[in-house]
Amino acid sequence: MWLRVKTWISQYNFSSRYQSLAYTFTNFFVALIALNMLLGLFLRLTDPAAQSNDSRKHVDLRAYRGLPSERLRQVLNDFDDFAAMGSVYRPYTQIGDPPFESPSLNVLRDEYGFEYRKGANTENNEAPVKIFLFGGSTSFGVHLADEWTLGAKLQEILGEGVSVRNYSVRSFSWYQTHILFQRLLHAGNTPQLAIFIDGASIQNNGWSRNYPTSTWKAARLWEEAQQGVRHTNLPEFIPLFKVLNILNRNRVEKKMSWVMEKRYAYLKDKIDLEAEAKKTKKSYLETLHQREAVASTFGVTPYFVWQPNAAYECSDEKQAPEEYSQLIPEVYKSMRWVRETHFLNLSNLCKKSKVEGPLFVDNLHYSPAFTEELAQAIAVEIRKDYKGLRQLASNPS
Repeated sequence: MWLRVKTWISQYNFSSRYQSLAYTFTNFFVALIALNMLLGLFLRLTDPAAQSNDSRKHVDLRAYRGLPSERLRQVLNDFDDFAAMGSVYRPYTQIGDPPFESPSLNVLRDEYGFEYRKGANTENNEAPVKIFLFGGSTSFGVHLADEWTLGAKLQEILGEGVSVRNYSVRSFSWYQTHILFQRLLHAGNTPQLAIFIDGASIQNNGWSRNYPTSTWKAARLWEEAQQGVRHTNLPEFIPLFKVLNILNRNRVEKKMSWVMEKRYAYLKDKIDLEAEAKKTKKSYLETLHQREAVASTFGVTPYFVWQPNAAYECSDEKQAPEEYSQLIPEVYKSMRWVRETHFLNLSNLCKKSKVEGPLFVDNLHYSPAFTEELAQAIAVEIRKDYKGLRQLASNPS
């Protein structure tokens, strides 16, 4: 029997075939290891991961004067990690911030499934007066620790009997905050007061223009693009896999570029600034009146804050992006004479500021001290209207 097997093996030359196969596989793995070593060296020299820290290059550390350096280091590290996650797709509003937990930056999910930025260390869910805060990245608190944000400072200033929850989302326009406000109300999450911080995200109101961005195809592409930013399909400890992931992300980003190009197209063209400012003001006031109508239906008192802006009557030291420098001054000038119920124009707060040092941590977002000043100005208005929040707290209905 063994003799037959031996004859059969020799007849089909399995030995030489095995040697040839082993030789091929050995050479393949040696070449693969060599390729990974070269790619690893290339990635180390080019350091593409350092691109995620680009935003930190624009952070003005002087804006954090007097704050613990260890806490600041933690904040910047946490925001690097958070920025690397990108945004997530959300129905109706297009985008949202992903849930995130860290020592200084926390985006939590409420009992209805909506994300919000954590503020006070101990949130008083049983407080008789609930205040919801809506806005973009400035009220979200980019490069600010949880306790330095606008929501946290409002909570601290207004004191007991009040609970402030910050539903601001990075890059949100006033149209998107209006939609989120409605979604919260329809879910049964109703506050006594709603504060809308508007003005800085003027360029993002392209979302409300007439082109499709919420179709299933756009949603799928968005998810694919953001997943490529947040995490990868292949383990990146292998250099070859990392390169493949980078190539895949570039491919997806190109597929998504049409959305972003359309979103900002009207700013790239040579526009009639006066006409665009008039159109933007009209859009804002229409949205404000819609918010008022919805709030009235649900028994909510809305406040509308026209916020300070780096591109308008603020420090020349920090120049805002080019599109801001063109359009925002025109819009802000046109908003000077707006008179609406519970409308608070704080666009001149920079001039009145008593903060020593920079008012902005970068070219758009407020410093911790200036954020507190903004919170104080809003709190004064709320207290003036209600003759003190204690009275409202005693009769929240």
